[in-house]
Amino acid sequence: MCGDARPIHSADESRVVQYSFKDVTSPPKAAVIDLLARVDRAVASFESQRAGQIPKRVLYATLLTPAPTEGYTHSTTSAVFKQHHVSKFRWGQIPWENQAIIYTEDAFPEFRQWLKDRGGHVFRVPPLLCDKARDKRYRYQFTKLQFWNLTDWDMIVYTDLDTLITGDISNLWSSCPDDYNLCTIDEPRYFEIGYTYSNGGVLLVRPKKEFYDFIIEGRRTYQNRTFLCEQDFFNFFLTNRQDGIVDPKYNTMGFDPKRTTRFQEGKILHFDLRLVNELYEGVTPAERDFVNQIIVKLDKEGAAFPDPASNTT
Repeated sequence: MCGDARPIHSADESRVVQYSFKDVTSPPKAAVIDLLARVDRAVASFESQRAGQIPKRVLYATLLTPAPTEGYTHSTTSAVFKQHHVSKFRWGQIPWENQAIIYTEDAFPEFRQWLKDRGGHVFRVPPLLCDKARDKRYRYQFTKLQFWNLTDWDMIVYTDLDTLITGDISNLWSSCPDDYNLCTIDEPRYFEIGYTYSNGGVLLVRPKKEFYDFIIEGRRTYQNRTFLCEQDFFNFFLTNRQDGIVDPKYNTMGFDPKRTTRFQEGKILHFDLRLVNELYEGVTPAERDFVNQIIVKLDKEGAAFPDPASNTT
Protein backbone atom coordinates (compact mmCIF):
# COMPACT_ATOMS: atom_id res chain seq x y z
CA MET A 1 0.00 0.00 0.00
CA CYS A 2 1.66 3.19 -1.18
CA GLY A 3 -0.26 5.23 1.40
CA ASP A 4 1.25 3.26 4.28
CA ALA A 5 3.93 5.15 6.20
CA ARG A 6 5.80 1.89 6.73
CA PRO A 7 5.88 0.05 3.39
CA ILE A 8 7.69 -3.29 3.38
CA HIS A 9 8.25 -3.48 -0.39
CA SER A 10 8.98 -0.83 -2.98
CA ALA A 11 6.48 -0.31 -5.80
CA ASP A 12 8.75 -1.76 -8.48
CA GLU A 13 9.10 -5.02 -6.48
CA SER A 14 5.38 -5.47 -5.92
CA ARG A 15 2.83 -7.57 -7.75
CA VAL A 16 -0.28 -5.80 -6.40
CA VAL A 17 -0.23 -2.10 -5.52
CA GLN A 18 -2.98 -0.34 -3.60
CA TYR A 19 -2.73 3.37 -4.21
CA SER A 20 -4.95 6.40 -3.67
CA PHE A 21 -3.79 10.00 -4.01
CA LYS A 22 -6.12 11.15 -1.22
CA ASP A 23 -4.25 8.99 1.30
CA VAL A 24 -0.79 10.28 0.42
CA THR A 25 0.61 13.51 1.84
CA SER A 26 3.90 13.50 -0.10
CA PRO A 27 4.24 13.66 -3.91
CA PRO A 28 4.32 10.22 -5.57
CA LYS A 29 7.76 8.96 -6.47
CA ALA A 30 8.86 8.46 -10.05
CA ALA A 31 8.59 4.67 -9.78
CA VAL A 32 4.94 4.93 -8.76
CA ILE A 33 4.14 7.44 -11.50
CA ASP A 34 5.76 5.18 -14.09
CA LEU A 35 3.94 2.13 -12.74
CA LEU A 36 0.55 3.84 -12.86
CA ALA A 37 1.23 5.10 -16.40
CA ARG A 38 2.03 1.56 -17.54
CA VAL A 39 -1.12 0.25 -15.89
CA ASP A 40 -3.22 2.93 -17.59
CA ARG A 41 -1.71 2.05 -20.97
CA ALA A 42 -2.29 -1.67 -20.43
CA VAL A 43 -5.92 -1.08 -19.46
CA ALA A 44 -6.49 1.22 -22.45
CA SER A 45 -4.97 -1.40 -24.76
CA PHE A 46 -7.15 -4.13 -23.27
CA GLU A 47 -10.30 -2.04 -23.63
CA SER A 48 -9.49 -1.25 -27.26
CA GLN A 49 -8.93 -4.89 -28.10
CA ARG A 50 -12.12 -5.91 -26.34
CA ALA A 51 -13.96 -3.39 -28.51
CA GLY A 52 -12.32 -4.81 -31.63
CA GLN A 53 -10.15 -1.73 -32.15
CA ILE A 54 -6.44 -1.11 -32.58
CA PRO A 55 -5.07 0.50 -29.38
CA LYS A 56 -4.49 4.23 -29.67
CA ARG A 57 -0.81 3.85 -28.79
CA VAL A 58 -0.16 1.52 -31.74
CA LEU A 59 1.11 3.04 -34.98
CA TYR A 60 1.32 1.61 -38.49
CA ALA A 61 4.05 3.78 -39.95
CA THR A 62 6.29 4.31 -42.91
CA LEU A 63 9.46 6.36 -43.35
CA LEU A 64 9.98 9.35 -45.62
CA THR A 65 13.50 10.52 -46.36
CA PRO A 66 14.78 12.96 -49.01
CA ALA A 67 14.71 11.65 -52.56
CA PRO A 68 18.14 10.55 -53.82
CA THR A 69 19.99 13.12 -55.89
CA GLU A 70 21.09 10.38 -58.28
CA GLY A 71 19.17 7.45 -59.68
CA TYR A 72 15.48 6.65 -59.45
CA THR A 73 13.39 5.05 -56.76
CA HIS A 74 9.76 4.16 -57.41
CA SER A 75 8.83 4.37 -53.74
CA THR A 76 9.07 8.17 -53.65
CA THR A 77 6.41 8.67 -56.30
CA SER A 78 3.00 10.05 -55.46
CA ALA A 79 1.27 7.00 -56.94
CA VAL A 80 3.18 4.48 -54.80
CA PHE A 81 2.71 6.57 -51.64
CA LYS A 82 -1.03 6.73 -52.25
CA GLN A 83 -1.47 3.03 -53.07
CA HIS A 84 0.45 2.07 -49.94
CA HIS A 85 -1.68 4.11 -47.54
CA VAL A 86 -5.00 3.49 -49.26
CA SER A 87 -4.38 -0.28 -49.29
CA LYS A 88 -3.43 -0.09 -45.62
CA PHE A 89 -6.70 1.70 -44.88
CA ARG A 90 -9.06 -0.28 -47.15
CA TRP A 91 -7.72 -3.82 -47.02
CA GLY A 92 -5.39 -3.69 -44.05
CA GLN A 93 -8.21 -2.34 -41.84
CA ILE A 94 -5.91 0.30 -40.32
CA PRO A 95 -7.80 3.50 -39.39
CA TRP A 96 -6.22 6.77 -40.44
CA GLU A 97 -5.68 7.73 -36.80
CA ASN A 98 -3.40 4.69 -36.38
CA GLN A 99 -1.33 5.50 -39.47
CA ALA A 100 1.81 7.60 -39.35
CA ILE A 101 4.68 9.02 -41.34
CA ILE A 102 8.08 9.23 -39.69
CA TYR A 103 10.30 11.59 -41.66
CA THR A 104 13.58 13.43 -41.62
CA GLU A 105 14.97 16.61 -43.17
CA ASP A 106 11.62 17.99 -44.36
CA ALA A 107 11.07 15.14 -46.82
CA PHE A 108 7.96 15.31 -48.99
CA PRO A 109 5.80 17.87 -47.15
CA GLU A 110 2.92 17.32 -49.58
CA PHE A 111 2.77 13.60 -48.69
CA ARG A 112 2.84 14.39 -44.99
CA GLN A 113 0.03 16.90 -45.33
CA TRP A 114 -2.06 14.36 -47.25
CA LEU A 115 -1.91 11.91 -44.35
CA LYS A 116 -2.53 14.63 -41.75
CA ASP A 117 -5.63 15.69 -43.68
CA ARG A 118 -6.98 12.16 -43.23
CA GLY A 119 -6.28 12.13 -39.47
CA GLY A 120 -2.87 10.44 -39.45
CA HIS A 121 0.22 11.32 -37.44
CA VAL A 122 3.50 12.87 -38.58
CA PHE A 123 6.78 12.76 -36.63
CA ARG A 124 10.12 14.31 -37.47
CA VAL A 125 13.28 12.52 -36.30
CA PRO A 126 17.00 13.29 -36.72
CA PRO A 127 18.64 11.56 -39.69
CA LEU A 128 21.05 8.66 -39.25
CA LEU A 129 23.13 8.17 -42.37
CA CYS A 130 24.59 5.09 -44.00
CA ASP A 131 27.79 6.21 -45.71
CA LYS A 132 28.87 2.79 -47.00
CA ALA A 133 25.60 1.74 -48.61
CA ARG A 134 25.77 -0.10 -51.91
CA ASP A 135 23.21 2.35 -53.36
CA LYS A 136 22.67 6.07 -52.74
CA ARG A 137 18.96 5.34 -52.27
CA TYR A 138 19.82 3.70 -48.94
CA ARG A 139 21.68 6.70 -47.50
CA TYR A 140 19.09 7.44 -44.80
CA GLN A 141 18.16 3.87 -43.90
CA PHE A 142 19.79 3.95 -40.46
CA THR A 143 17.15 6.53 -39.54
CA LYS A 144 14.90 3.54 -38.81
CA LEU A 145 16.80 3.16 -35.53
CA GLN A 146 15.02 6.32 -34.36
CA PHE A 147 11.77 4.35 -34.12
CA TRP A 148 12.86 2.98 -30.74
CA ASN A 149 13.08 6.51 -29.35
CA LEU A 150 9.37 7.19 -29.98
CA THR A 151 8.51 5.97 -26.49
CA ASP A 152 5.09 7.62 -26.33
CA TRP A 153 3.94 4.66 -28.43
CA ASP A 154 3.60 1.05 -27.32
CA MET A 155 4.16 -0.54 -30.73
CA ILE A 156 5.13 0.63 -34.21
CA VAL A 157 4.43 -1.58 -37.23
CA TYR A 158 6.76 -0.28 -39.93
CA THR A 159 6.18 -1.06 -43.62
CA ASP A 160 8.27 0.04 -46.60
CA LEU A 161 6.43 2.24 -49.07
CA ASP A 162 6.92 -0.37 -51.78
CA THR A 163 4.62 -2.79 -49.96
CA LEU A 164 1.00 -3.38 -50.85
CA ILE A 165 -1.42 -4.48 -48.15
CA THR A 166 -3.90 -7.05 -49.44
CA GLY A 167 -5.43 -8.41 -46.22
CA ASP A 168 -6.37 -7.53 -42.66
CA ILE A 169 -3.25 -6.63 -40.65
CA SER A 170 -5.03 -4.97 -37.74
CA ASN A 171 -3.74 -7.62 -35.30
CA LEU A 172 -0.18 -7.69 -36.67
CA TRP A 173 1.03 -5.33 -33.92
CA SER A 174 0.31 -8.05 -31.32
CA SER A 175 2.37 -10.72 -33.13
CA CYS A 176 5.66 -9.68 -31.55
CA PRO A 177 6.18 -11.42 -28.18
CA ASP A 178 6.52 -9.14 -25.16
CA ASP A 179 10.16 -10.05 -24.55
CA TYR A 180 11.30 -8.78 -27.98
CA ASN A 181 11.89 -5.16 -28.98
CA LEU A 182 12.05 -6.10 -32.67
CA CYS A 183 10.28 -8.71 -34.78
CA THR A 184 10.98 -9.32 -38.47
CA ILE A 185 10.42 -11.76 -41.34
CA ASP A 186 13.25 -13.89 -42.77
CA GLU A 187 14.19 -13.95 -46.45
CA PRO A 188 13.66 -17.58 -47.59
CA ARG A 189 16.46 -17.50 -50.17
CA TYR A 190 19.06 -17.75 -47.40
CA PHE A 191 17.66 -20.90 -45.81
CA GLU A 192 19.20 -23.29 -48.34
CA ILE A 193 22.71 -21.94 -47.72
CA GLY A 194 22.40 -22.56 -44.02
CA TYR A 195 21.63 -19.29 -42.30
CA THR A 196 18.87 -16.79 -41.63
CA TYR A 197 18.70 -13.19 -42.79
CA SER A 198 15.74 -10.99 -41.96
CA ASN A 199 14.33 -8.36 -44.30
CA GLY A 200 13.92 -4.72 -43.22
CA GLY A 201 10.77 -4.02 -45.24
CA VAL A 202 8.41 -4.91 -42.39
CA LEU A 203 9.49 -4.30 -38.78
CA LEU A 204 7.53 -4.70 -35.56
CA VAL A 205 9.11 -2.23 -33.18
CA ARG A 206 8.55 -1.94 -29.43
CA PRO A 207 9.94 1.51 -28.52
CA LYS A 208 12.12 1.45 -25.44
CA LYS A 209 14.77 3.91 -24.30
CA GLU A 210 17.16 1.23 -23.06
CA PHE A 211 17.04 -0.64 -26.37
CA TYR A 212 17.39 2.62 -28.30
CA ASP A 213 20.56 3.49 -26.36
CA PHE A 214 21.83 -0.06 -26.98
CA ILE A 215 21.44 0.03 -30.77
CA ILE A 216 22.68 3.63 -31.11
CA GLU A 217 25.86 2.72 -29.25
CA GLY A 218 26.02 -0.50 -31.25
CA ARG A 219 25.86 1.43 -34.52
CA ARG A 220 28.71 3.67 -33.32
CA THR A 221 31.03 0.72 -32.73
CA TYR A 222 29.70 -1.64 -35.43
CA GLN A 223 32.43 -2.78 -37.86
CA ASN A 224 30.65 -5.38 -40.03
CA ARG A 225 29.22 -4.80 -43.50
CA THR A 226 26.58 -2.13 -44.20
CA PHE A 227 25.88 -2.62 -47.91
CA LEU A 228 22.19 -2.81 -46.96
CA CYS A 229 22.61 -0.45 -44.00
CA GLU A 230 20.14 -1.04 -41.17
CA GLN A 231 19.17 -4.44 -42.57
CA ASP A 232 22.75 -5.71 -42.36
CA PHE A 233 23.09 -4.08 -38.94
CA PHE A 234 20.03 -5.85 -37.54
CA ASN A 235 21.20 -9.18 -38.90
CA PHE A 236 24.86 -9.01 -37.88
CA PHE A 237 24.68 -6.91 -34.71
CA LEU A 238 21.61 -8.49 -33.11
CA THR A 239 23.23 -11.87 -32.71
CA ASN A 240 21.79 -14.98 -31.07
CA ARG A 241 18.37 -14.23 -32.54
CA GLN A 242 17.63 -11.10 -30.51
CA ASP A 243 14.75 -10.39 -32.88
CA GLY A 244 11.50 -12.35 -33.00
CA ILE A 245 10.15 -13.89 -36.20
CA VAL A 246 6.70 -13.24 -37.69
CA ASP A 247 4.65 -15.22 -40.24
CA PRO A 248 6.00 -14.65 -43.82
CA LYS A 249 2.51 -13.74 -45.06
CA TYR A 250 3.23 -10.32 -43.52
CA ASN A 251 6.18 -9.75 -45.84
CA THR A 252 5.73 -11.79 -49.01
CA MET A 253 8.80 -10.81 -51.00
CA GLY A 254 8.23 -10.70 -54.73
CA PHE A 255 11.98 -10.47 -55.34
CA ASP A 256 12.72 -13.76 -53.53
CA PRO A 257 12.44 -16.79 -55.85
CA LYS A 258 12.72 -19.20 -52.89
CA ARG A 259 9.62 -17.99 -51.05
CA THR A 260 6.92 -20.56 -50.41
CA THR A 261 4.16 -18.09 -49.54
CA ARG A 262 2.24 -17.26 -52.71
CA PHE A 263 0.95 -13.75 -53.38
CA GLN A 264 -2.61 -14.99 -52.93
CA GLU A 265 -1.76 -16.08 -49.37
CA GLY A 266 0.15 -12.98 -48.36
CA LYS A 267 -1.25 -10.00 -46.51
CA ILE A 268 1.67 -7.67 -47.22
CA LEU A 269 3.23 -8.00 -50.68
CA HIS A 270 6.70 -6.51 -50.97
CA PHE A 271 7.92 -5.11 -54.26
CA ASP A 272 6.82 -2.63 -56.91
CA LEU A 273 3.96 -4.87 -57.96
CA ARG A 274 3.13 -2.86 -61.05
CA LEU A 275 6.24 -4.55 -62.42
CA VAL A 276 4.88 -8.01 -61.68
CA ASN A 277 4.74 -8.95 -65.36
CA GLU A 278 8.53 -8.49 -65.45
CA LEU A 279 9.07 -10.89 -62.54
CA TYR A 280 9.61 -14.39 -63.85
CA GLU A 281 11.81 -16.28 -61.41
CA GLY A 282 9.56 -17.86 -58.79
CA VAL A 283 6.37 -16.03 -59.88
CA THR A 284 3.51 -18.16 -61.22
CA PRO A 285 1.00 -17.08 -63.90
CA ALA A 286 -1.75 -17.28 -61.27
CA GLU A 287 0.18 -14.87 -59.07
CA ARG A 288 0.55 -12.40 -61.94
CA ASP A 289 -3.18 -12.56 -62.60
CA PHE A 290 -3.91 -12.05 -58.90
CA VAL A 291 -1.65 -9.00 -58.62
CA ASN A 292 -2.99 -7.42 -61.80
CA GLN A 293 -6.54 -7.81 -60.48
CA ILE A 294 -5.48 -6.25 -57.15
CA ILE A 295 -3.98 -3.26 -58.95
CA VAL A 296 -7.21 -2.68 -60.91
CA LYS A 297 -9.19 -2.78 -57.65
CA LEU A 298 -6.72 -0.47 -55.92
CA ASP A 299 -6.90 2.08 -58.72
CA LYS A 300 -10.68 2.16 -58.30
CA GLU A 301 -10.40 2.51 -54.51
CA GLY A 302 -7.77 5.22 -54.86
CA ALA A 303 -9.94 7.31 -57.15
CA ALA A 304 -11.90 8.42 -54.07
CA PHE A 305 -8.79 10.11 -52.66
CA PRO A 306 -6.91 13.15 -54.00
CA ASP A 307 -3.43 12.95 -55.47
CA PRO A 308 -0.91 13.52 -52.64
CA ALA A 309 1.24 15.61 -54.97
CA SER A 310 -1.58 18.14 -55.34
CA ASN A 311 -1.62 18.81 -51.57
CA THR A 312 -5.39 19.21 -51.53
CA THR A 313 -7.97 17.72 -49.19
